[in-house]
Amino acid sequence: MAFLDPKDLPLHVGPKLWYFRALALQALRRHDEALEALEMCARLAPDGSAEALLKAKALAGLSRWREVIDVLGGYAKELAADPSAQAILAASFAMVGEPDRAIPFCEAALAQHEEPVVRRFLEALLRGRRARLQRDSAFAELRKVWNERIRALPPAEIIAGFPVEINGGNLHFVRRLIRESNLDDELLPLVVAMDYLETGDRSPLEKLSAEIRPIAEEIVAELQKKLPEVPERSTHKAHA
Repeated sequence: MAFLDPKDLPLHVGPKLWYFRALALQALRRHDEALEALEMCARLAPDGSAEALLKAKALAGLSRWREVIDVLGGYAKELAADPSAQAILAASFAMVGEPDRAIPFCEAALAQHEEPVVRRFLEALLRGRRARLQRDSAFAELRKVWNERIRALPPAEIIAGFPVEINGGNLHFVRRLIRESNLDDELLPLVVAMDYLETGDRSPLEKLSAEIRPIAEEIVAELQKKLPEVPERSTHKAHA
């Protein structure tokens, strides 16, 4: 790095040395300094795709994901065949909570990228999206059944019969449907039982009235038979 010291780089030398300095700083993970060197480079000559990609890497190192997207967005055509650029864009869109926009870049990067660590990350992104699509599909089907057959039933019938339909795969979905339907109060024993199974917090159970608590405890016991991941200690506390 000594031969790239800014004190020895007068402006008239040209932008390339500043670019090489940024490249070296980025390799050392000195991201802020790399960005400063790139700014000096930009003062002397217009940015190109190489400078943009290096800037994106420095910004990603600082978790400035939106800026990464903005920087690389201006060089979409030039960097379309660069697997590093595609991988960074995939990661950036995933990090800002836009996984659907990440997928095309993810697939493009996987088609070209050979680095095992990067490939594992990209493959994990794709698996996560497939799993989310499956969950969304399952929830849509459950919502249809809920709206058409169950929601209009008397609360007592739902409380008595619906625990049979609940399992480890749909517990979260059922709870969400009840919440969306504003039926927490009407289905209180079922709601408290499900919340306990998800959080492990017994305090809401213990605060129920003497009439409602046995119903909730019975639902807990029934669901525990189908949800083996629920701690055994909860059963002992239930009958304390």
